Amino acid sequence: MTNGHINPANVPDIALKDGHSIPQVGLGVLRIDDEGVVPVVESALEAGYRHIDGAAGYNNETGAWPAVNQIELHPTWQQREVVAFCKEHGIAVEAYSPMARGADLNAGDGTIEKIAAAHEVSPARVILRWHIENGTIIIPKFVHAARQKENLDLFGFELTAEEHAAIDALDGPTRAGHDPFTFTYA
Repeated sequence: MTNGHINPANVPDIALKDGHSIPQVGLGVLRIDDEGVVPVVESALEAGYRHIDGAAGYNNETGAWPAVNQIELHPTWQQREVVAFCKEHGIAVEAYSPMARGADLNAGDGTIEKIAAAHEVSPARVILRWHIENGTIIIPKFVHAARQKENLDLFGFELTAEEHAAIDALDGPTRAGHDPFTFTYA
């Protein structure tokens, strides 16, 4: 069950401080055009997704502490201070661009690819599994139904402590997306 609803993909929930919960794996649909979004969402629901994020300039900050902080977070931009602050204050962390728009698939001179080969999974699934093991809510963007299904299957393997540490070591000073302090949609 997820938020009282059937969860066909058996994705774990993350408890929120307001008493609700959110599926730990979701699907991002930002900047998918109007014609393309309906079949993407339909295939995601069919695959078992129950958390679809359509970030569209929310403009709904109330000054209250949030239950979820959505930040750019991936192996090469881990924002450890922000994550630690959130955990200290009971705020769930949700990663947008959890694979650095695909750039992290080849991060670390083949580190991700070697781990993927050891588990016979894709590099994307390795990175998503790393997020899962860190307790992060993830909303990767996948428009193809086959990829949606593949990347929802993150619970059939675990990273070793050494593999997890190797991914942790990929942290760096460069974000893949826009800086939220300077970016505008205008």
